[in-house]
Amino acid sequence: MIFGWIHRVQSKKTTIQIDNKVETVEIQKDELDLWLDKLAFCESGGSTIIDIIDSNKQFSRGPFMFQDNTFIPAVKKLNLLPQAEDKEILNFVYDYEFTKKVARILIENGEDWRWKNCVRKIGKPPIPMSELSKKN
Repeated sequence: MIFGWIHRVQSKKTTIQIDNKVETVEIQKDELDLWLDKLAFCESGGSTIIDIIDSNKQFSRGPFMFQDNTFIPAVKKLNLLPQAEDKEILNFVYDYEFTKKVARILIENGEDWRWKNCVRKIGKPPIPMSELSKKN
């Protein structure tokens, strides 16, 4: 099992501000978080500020290579930036944590086909625990 470490839960330390105090907390990453990190690396080589013209002659942007006609409607549908205009929404396409959240929700809704080339390379996403509980 060469890649067995992929299936373990990893933690990441981060600092957050709570009531005017800065604390270091440990955030657990589940299997889908780890898979999404691999997806971003496959899509953009780990770069967050990247724009390319895709095979369909549309821009693909950011760590998950979202196209405008996918990213804007997804953010609106998920009500993640309710007051933002389309151009403002596009400013967030380069934000790793924000786009990871959007990608995670799309994956949880079975939309891994959006990244079909990388899914072929890195494998299908793990089924999130929320999906497992829906099936039981």
